Amino acid sequence: MNFAEKRLVLKRSDDNNNERKELVTCNKLFFYTEFENAGQAS
Repeated sequence: MNFAEKRLVLKRSDDNNNERKELVTCNKLFFYTEFENAGQAS
């Protein structure tokens, strides 16, 4: 595997990591708003 190929693989895993972070952030926000709504309802 040469340098360019290594960079491609690293970039790809980095993109996946960013997508995962965004998903986690969305899930946290969603959970938080649901939690807030549940608190207000009771």
